Amino acid sequence: MIRTLLFSTLPLVASSSLVAQGDPAKPTFAPLVELKAGGESITEMMYPSPVLHDIDRDGIRELVIGDIFGHIRVGEPADTATTWSKLTKVHANDEILRLNNW
Repeated sequence: MIRTLLFSTLPLVASSSLVAQGDPAKPTFAPLVELKAGGESITEMMYPSPVLHDIDRDGIRELVIGDIFGHIRVGEPADTATTWSKLTKVHANDEILRLNNW
């Protein structure tokens, strides 16, 4: 079984079915849908790298996105499989976490 997110820079989209169906040699996915966080398209970040991960260990996968500037943002799931709450930057020791990309 193949599990993946399909994404591009403008607009950020994913298959509405993240699990490939049918023949593994020729997987098919549901039509693409735009990803949204806080009611807005996820397009303002340069080179976003989205992943679904249970970052707070509550049994629910959050949307985690890193960007070219080294910031990591997290959104909680909202109404549908492709919408999340407004993205917030991850903090460590009361400071915004920033990873050096260079």
